[in-house]
Amino acid sequence: MEAILSDHNNAMPAKDVLDALADKFSESPNRKGKITVQMKQVWNWFQNKRYAIRAKSSKTPAKLNITPMPRVDLAPGRIMAQPTASPIPAPSASGRMLLLGA
Repeated sequence: MEAILSDHNNAMPAKDVLDALADKFSESPNRKGKITVQMKQVWNWFQNKRYAIRAKSSKTPAKLNITPMPRVDLAPGRIMAQPTASPIPAPSASGRMLLLGA
């Protein structure tokens, strides 16, 4: 089926081609005694394959030719002090008494 898809340039084959493929699969020796393959199942396979080919081709763009930019230090030698957190004050004795319910 992939050869048929490539012969049609990834376009959906005509309905008669899909019907013929469904009949061919249904009559194959491996499918004897099993449910027949419907034309809609063959159509779905082609549709899914076409979407997969499109998704694969859109995910692999051409390699970009990007040159790295040189790094420019705006203020060489300038060191900024890191902010520090202020210490948490210890609770007062009266505050503890309120929390304990005394």
